[in-house]
Amino acid sequence: MTRRIHAISFALLVSSAHICAVASAARPNDEATAPVVVKVASLRVVDAGETKGDPRASFGLVNLEQGPCYAIAPPGGPTIEVGESYTVIPASNIDDAVRTKLRTGYPKCAIVDVVGRSVR
Repeated sequence: MTRRIHAISFALLVSSAHICAVASAARPNDEATAPVVVKVASLRVVDAGETKGDPRASFGLVNLEQGPCYAIAPPGGPTIEVGESYTVIPASNIDDAVRTKLRTGYPKCAIVDVVGRSVR
């Protein structure tokens, strides 16, 4: 029984290591790791799309002037409020042109999706 448990544990460890390796290879170095709790000290909305006002390309820049900066992906999650904390993960469904424009204009900001408000 002990041998079987160790074999299952080893298989899970190898599988987890493979998943982490694939995820880190797919994610650029300037993006946040998942998940991160962010306290919003400042918020600025920017358009990163080709068309001004496109709701799919309006990002909230959180903490641009101080601390780690995050570009919060377009709507779909909760409303972001200054003074609150949110759990974020790397954004995965961002148009390549928009991602490039954000990285060029705000290179220190990781592009993320909000998972929800944090109660910490």
